[in-house]
Parts: sequence; structure tokens; C-alpha cells
Amino acid sequence: MKFKKPITLIISGNNYNKLKVIKNNYKILKNVIILNNIIYYFFKKKKYKKFLKINYYFPKDIFITNKISTNSTIKYYNKFKNIKKKYKYYDIYYNSILYFKKILKNSKTVILLGQIGNLKYKLFSYGYKKITKYIIKNNIKLYFLYKKKIFIIKK
Repeated sequence: MKFKKPITLIISGNNYNKLKVIKNNYKILKNVIILNNIIYYFFKKKKYKKFLKINYYFPKDIFITNKISTNSTIKYYNKFKNIKKKYKYYDIYYNSILYFKKILKNSKTVILLGQIGNLKYKLFSYGYKKITKYIIKNNIKLYFLYKKKIFIIKK
């Protein structure tokens, strides 16, 4: 499959094995946006930093919680470094969305590996909806990578 360059990979979720996609495709990737618990693994396994030709980006602000219920505590962070543990539910918010739009503006292809937020819950799907709408509106090719297969979402 031939991708138009520059290519941005958005990688998120809880499975650190997803980082192997960077290692296996570093020659074609221009940008990598890393979200959710993958950030912890990225910094823990410093060997991925050696692919210096890739630009790495992290969220500027997020919402997080460990459970979704009427009495759950939802926290807002504007610095990801202040978070001391892993959380189950994440979503990017306003400053991250603006930041990532600037990166995506120069991309011809975006590959999603994992979801940005959680579509089951309205509060945790805000960032995902904003980013995907931006990609579609700006005629960027969008692919979703799932179990080593690539699905075309938008040509």
C-alpha cells in the first residue's frame, strides 16, 4: 500500500507492543502523536527515542478517570508529566486539539493505531470527534491499523 507523505501516526491505548509500529516503520513516518498509557511505555522503553528523524508529540491537556459512573472523579491535567499513575479513560482536550491540528495540517496521510478517546462516553469522545472531523474536512487520507491490517477510512 502506497501512502502519501508526510505521514502522521496517532498511537494510543494500553498495549506497549503498539510501539513496535514506530520501530518497523520509522523510515516512512514524519510525525508520531502518542496518547494514553502508551506515553508511559514510550518513556520507559527509551530505545524508541533513537528514531530521531521522527517528530514526537504528546498531549497538552487531558481528562482522565479510572471509572465511569455518577460518582467518579474526573481530573483535568494541563501537564501530562504531573500524572503519577495509569488511568483507564483518557481524552484530549482543547489545547491538545489545537496543537495536534497544527501537526495534522501538514500531513497527507494519518494512520490511527488505537482510539484517541472512548466513544462509549460523551465526555471521553470529544477530542476524538474533533480530530477526525478535522482530518476529514481537510482531505487528509485516513487509515486505521487493527491487528496488523490496514483499513481505509477516508481516501
